[in-house]
Amino acid sequence: MTSYIVVFGLIVVVVLVVVLVALGLRASRAGRDDDDWMDDEPQQQPR
Repeated sequence: MTSYIVVFGLIVVVVLVVVLVALGLRASRAGRDDDDWMDDEPQQQPR
């Protein structure tokens, strides 16, 4: 039972790393323009 939990955990970690790397490559290819969406989020929610 424990080995299955460990294997499942490793798979989850690998998937997360792959997703983060993919997003990182995407952001680096797009350049600084891709960072603007982070600044736009607070502006889209007026208080």
